[in-house]
Amino acid sequence: MYIADMHCDTISRIYDENAKKCGPAWTLGHNGGHLDLTRMAAGNYALQNFALFTQIKKVTDPFAHCMDLLSLFYREMEANRGRIRPALTGTEIVKNMEEGKMSALLTIEEGAVCRGEIENLRRFYEKASA
Repeated sequence: MYIADMHCDTISRIYDENAKKCGPAWTLGHNGGHLDLTRMAAGNYALQNFALFTQIKKVTDPFAHCMDLLSLFYREMEANRGRIRPALTGTEIVKNMEEGKMSALLTIEEGAVCRGEIENLRRFYEKASA
């Protein structure tokens, strides 16, 4: 049996923990949070939805913060490309599974980061599908 988890705040947590600069750096491969690749592999994960979560009232520019989270997501995907890959379609999820890789589906939690501008949503989409 494979696991498909529909939500985690791991990317935001990695970002926040590394900003504190106390202790070893957190990565998607291994961290002190609820989820990392080692535990995902042990749990037979096929798919993890990674939410980019921004606490709107705690950051100066929510859009810029969410873009920073998006950049972190792609750095982690690149650093761990032998274990997990982004997926935009069901076909990509199946392909990743056939190649022995987990899939990462990206979501944004808190649509207000787009500031009511469809162009900002388009910017996220373009960066995510590049």
